[in-house]
Amino acid sequence: AFNNYIRVSAEETITYEHIKRLFNEHLLNLMVPAEPVRPKSRSSALMEKAPQCYTLQHPLVADLVLEKVFKAQECDLFGVVRKFLEFPIYEDERFLPIFEELFLYCKFGTKLKFSVLFEELKVINPERAAEVFKEAAVKTNDAGIFANAARFLAKKKPPSFSEAKGVIHQAFQAKNAKPRLRNLYHTKGVILFAEMKDLIKSRKVKDLKKLEELATEVLKAHHEARTFPPTYPHPLIGEVNVWLACIEWIMKNECDDSGDTLHFLTKRSPPFFRTCASDSFYLLDVVDRIVQTVPNLTDPEETQRLSNRARVTLIAIFKKGISLFGPRRGEIGRAHV
Repeated sequence: AFNNYIRVSAEETITYEHIKRLFNEHLLNLMVPAEPVRPKSRSSALMEKAPQCYTLQHPLVADLVLEKVFKAQECDLFGVVRKFLEFPIYEDERFLPIFEELFLYCKFGTKLKFSVLFEELKVINPERAAEVFKEAAVKTNDAGIFANAARFLAKKKPPSFSEAKGVIHQAFQAKNAKPRLRNLYHTKGVILFAEMKDLIKSRKVKDLKKLEELATEVLKAHHEARTFPPTYPHPLIGEVNVWLACIEWIMKNECDDSGDTLHFLTKRSPPFFRTCASDSFYLLDVVDRIVQTVPNLTDPEETQRLSNRARVTLIAIFKKGISLFGPRRGEIGRAHV
């Protein structure tokens, strides 16, 4: 990043001293050794050389500095990414973590967040970002990158559902798909549900038959993602979201109020929808148990928040309440595998 700003002879190696001249004193005060030395006696500390490797103490400061360099160089971010993908490092599995850090998730403490790089590319041009994502997936032949590329295609504006479904199909054929099957099925469910919501929003779901057809396809993917005993909460939350979408459609298109909706669901609806309310409460109870009992769960706070939000939405729809002991479609233990 700093090469264009440092002048050295061809034989000379760029050191921290060269880079230091680019920063003012206030910024230098924010820099600390990348590998701090352990405290030693005063005499030995005086004899020891200063560390050669430094870093910015706060990631926000590093972001500001690199952003300034990025803008000053008028860098074409898509060009840089394309050039990076031309290097054959993806052929060596030792470098796969680099691809995952760039194209999947960045670590922030104990949490994982979607790639900062792709958040930036998405802002610049989501269509080009999707093409780069697919190229990275094809070159690495990695199921995780395929799955995230498919999710990206389904959630960008405007979405590309048919392309997303094609890419998630490729994920199942990837070299490392077998150990990730449940995650892949969950991602497939997320994509199909995004398409279902889009069809509902655009008023293309005209009747209960079409609604059942769409819901069945999404639920099938989420069922494939289940574990036994239940340890993976997201497919269960995904199922509840499907039922919520169905209930809200029925409420708007078949009923006048929440009381009528409950009566319609339990007495007059097609068999497919009869137990969707009690099923949803039951699934959320299972999610709560998973959060409380499964160790090393990824982001349990977010999982609990999603579960709570779904429960509050259900309660808001059925203000009079609903029996938690009504008929259910079957125990969660009978995972469809």
